[in-house]
Amino acid sequence: MSAPIALRDDYDGALLRRLAKASKDANQTRRLFSLALIYDRASRGEAASLGGVTLQIIRDWVLRFNAEGPDGLLDRKAPGGSPRKAAKSRPLLKAAMSATALNRAVATITPIPGTVTRGRLAPGVTRQTLLARFQEFLRPAGIPPPSSPSRTTSPS
Repeated sequence: MSAPIALRDDYDGALLRRLAKASKDANQTRRLFSLALIYDRASRGEAASLGGVTLQIIRDWVLRFNAEGPDGLLDRKAPGGSPRKAAKSRPLLKAAMSATALNRAVATITPIPGTVTRGRLAPGVTRQTLLARFQEFLRPAGIPPPSSPSRTTSPS
């Protein structure tokens, strides 16, 4: 079994407890109290039990604390997924969605009780007209026109 990773020398258990009491982030407080136990010569298992986590998580907290100090124990925002549309087409799509022709063509979305909410076209506007206007904005970027969903069902 390898030796545990040492904690920073510029902090001690009492200081971490003071920081934990002053913190407004509950998860950071829990992490600071767990690391304060380690400074006070408790086992990492005891620190994990206090924090409600595994030894691997305690190790991760120690690494983050050593690298960034108490701020490293704050919750971080997950990176999220990558955009589905190419970066070059996003401004064009934004312009298309805010264009006056489309704004006039699409009416508000009207909820129908007991059914799925669906959009309705403004009076006098057909689906073909709406698609034609939308394609005018997409054509310069080389984006293919949207395909029409099939109205027939295939036998299963």
